[in-house]
Amino acid sequence: MGCCFGRTRAQRLRPIEVEDEQPPLEQPWVTEEWETRTMWTLDERADAENVFDILAVFTSDGAFMESDDRIDQDQLLQNIHDCIQEMNEAFLHSGITVRGRLVAIERFSPPPPFITTSMYRDALLGEPENQEERRRRRQEPIPTDMDTYYGTIRNTYLTLRERYRPHVLLFVSGNIGDPISGGIGVTNWDESIAVVPAAKLLDEHAPAHEVGHLFGCEHNREAVIVRTGASCYGYIADHWRTIMAYNTTSPQRRVPIIGRFSNPDVTYDDGEHPPHVTGDAGANNAAQINTFAPTILGIRD
Repeated sequence: MGCCFGRTRAQRLRPIEVEDEQPPLEQPWVTEEWETRTMWTLDERADAENVFDILAVFTSDGAFMESDDRIDQDQLLQNIHDCIQEMNEAFLHSGITVRGRLVAIERFSPPPPFITTSMYRDALLGEPENQEERRRRRQEPIPTDMDTYYGTIRNTYLTLRERYRPHVLLFVSGNIGDPISGGIGVTNWDESIAVVPAAKLLDEHAPAHEVGHLFGCEHNREAVIVRTGASCYGYIADHWRTIMAYNTTSPQRRVPIIGRFSNPDVTYDDGEHPPHVTGDAGANNAAQINTFAPTILGIRD
């Protein structure tokens, strides 16, 4: 469910230049606490076959990089669009029939203290029912004195969800933590969430990876507890790995990610090594996504 991507910051997410005489902002873009603001909406939103709608919400703390430099807001908006396009290109080249459609981008301004990526997800999904559920989410404990804070985040999210009725929420947090999905193979709206830090929108296909989890995809078989009979895993070859796959430690292989989901019927040619299939009998993310697509498409009905 959770992910550990590399720490390399996407090159296109750059700090803006600030004049020396301009005072620093205590909060990015001078926002009001708990304010939401529509930053972009799709002009026409007619129903389309095999298309799932995505609402992107980014938080005001996403305006700060880890170095505390301010980020160009227009660039962040462009990166959100680009990551959806990148995901759809991966779907196309992997033999996947479904596509994602960005329907709106909202800016959300929770007050300090800004919280980590994993805690944002907990705020969206609600307090875990028990310790087992908390461990399942790989979630750090929530301070009891922040219940109101988390509750307000959740209520704001629910309001936006009712307004746009997306199939999937892409929640773009600040730059602390790793990308996380709401669940593996989600069947209800409350868990149809991918949380991705702003700096990782264009980092190793992180949003596509998390959306893959929502469709029931797993990491490569070397990196997870394998489910009997399942073939929904990522694939790692000698010189590259597919979007859902992790690097492995036994045997140790550190290879780059290619823009493909695993599919034994699709061959990839990196131009340096002989062409190689992108999956096998136990690694077929494409079949998993195609099979599970009707569940995601029906999730808001």
